[in-house]
Amino acid sequence: MKIYYRLLSLFVIVVFLAIVVACKKANRTTDKSVVIKSTWEVDAKPTYTADEKVVIRFKNITEQEVVVFDPLIVVVEQKLKTKTEGKGWKRMRWLYCPCGASCPPPPHQLEITKGDVKTFVWNKEERWCEGAMKTKTLKASQGTYRLQLRYQDPTTKAVETYYQEFNID
Repeated sequence: MKIYYRLLSLFVIVVFLAIVVACKKANRTTDKSVVIKSTWEVDAKPTYTADEKVVIRFKNITEQEVVVFDPLIVVVEQKLKTKTEGKGWKRMRWLYCPCGASCPPPPHQLEITKGDVKTFVWNKEERWCEGAMKTKTLKASQGTYRLQLRYQDPTTKAVETYYQEFNID
């Protein structure tokens, strides 16, 4: 009888540990965030040549509205060849408004309904202001880049980040 209770208690402990380990979230760090495939259908080329613009289209394939944050701000990062200070990506400089111009602030969010598309276009140039009215421009070099899309998951309401990688030849 004692052996039966010991085996039963051992079985209960093993089942409990299996449940705890199976339910624990994996703690993995990657350059890309986890993407819920059921939110977006992405139309993008893996490689762009020097003479074409980067065009990436995101189609909402959910049954609900998806909120995109900072829809007019194009956030592109370049993968660094060597990781410096623990960072593997460098954010490209981009201007929403011409230097010295008085522009209204961009909208903070945009609702994309079921089946609608949000298109991002980048001319592969970095632009920044130097002085009051002087715009500096630098063409993007060859390498690996990624476009960032921040949105609110329609089911969990959590803010997610999707990265679409591409190359420039």
